[in-house]
Amino acid sequence: MKLTFVALIAASIVGSNAFTVQTFTNARGCAGSPTNEYRFTNCNVCIQPPGTFQSVRFTDMDTNRRVTIHNQKNCTPGSQTGQGYGPSCWNQGATVLQSAFVSCDLSFAALTKAGNNTDVEVSSDEAVSIDLGSEA
Repeated sequence: MKLTFVALIAASIVGSNAFTVQTFTNARGCAGSPTNEYRFTNCNVCIQPPGTFQSVRFTDMDTNRRVTIHNQKNCTPGSQTGQGYGPSCWNQGATVLQSAFVSCDLSFAALTKAGNNTDVEVSSDEAVSIDLGSEA
């Protein structure tokens, strides 16, 4: 018996898009008072404070919200030095940080949580063929 399955992904964008980003220029780490603090109500935002910073803290967001840090302005893919999910503190590596990005994309686990029913269409090119063996 050979079956062809077309995958449908259950997804739900839950939670709030609001978040806070704090940058620190005096030392690595997110202790003490931030140099800059930004509060946003929309995601897919590139934060570019003046100058450079050594650490950045993301707070007040869902634990499955994707964040990236960059060692150049404009949050370009080529300048990405780190990626994670949810509230976190990131420190510079060999180069200082210049921008940070908060995505509207959620982790795969959040998109496939049971009970969420937003269907995503998959083309026939993406269909998976599974051989279940012969019937007895």
